[in-house]
Amino acid sequence: MTLFIQNGNKLSHFISTLDKNESVHLNGITTVCENAFTSSNDLKSIFFDENLKCINKSAFEDSESLKFFCCGKTPESKAPENEIYNLKEVTVSLNSDSFTIQTLAFSGCKNLQTVILPSCKTLTIEKDAFSGCESLRTFVCECDKISFTENPFEECPENLTFIVKQNSKLERFARENGYRFINA
Repeated sequence: MTLFIQNGNKLSHFISTLDKNESVHLNGITTVCENAFTSSNDLKSIFFDENLKCINKSAFEDSESLKFFCCGKTPESKAPENEIYNLKEVTVSLNSDSFTIQTLAFSGCKNLQTVILPSCKTLTIEKDAFSGCESLRTFVCECDKISFTENPFEECPENLTFIVKQNSKLERFARENGYRFINA
């Protein structure tokens, strides 16, 4: 059982999982509110369906156990096991509008390894959204138009790989900052 406080389609505060399930699937949520998961240290993987449109400021800040974040369609039975997750089991779904990740949203998530975002027309990633994510290895984003302020990936490892659309702003960012990229 997962305990959280929901206000309409907004997840305002994650409390905990009672069944020692370190993976949580949340459907129908459009916004993760400010500080909703801050310092939530029993959660290793979180899956949102394609309805999610905004991750507010500091939503996951300092959630040190979080390793995997996915927004899209994933089969419930294919949750990550141990350290390995087969990315072929994830469908990057189409979110036709915009998707926003506000400042410090994932800051300090020291064990975060993989982020998969939905395909959308416009993605906005604010300053320091992923700062201090020192284990981040894979960032999947197939958005058409991307905007960000300064460097949202401050203090991320040099071996971070971006899986992006060809000639996108994120591809240019990866190229200019010495990150590896793969065209989706």
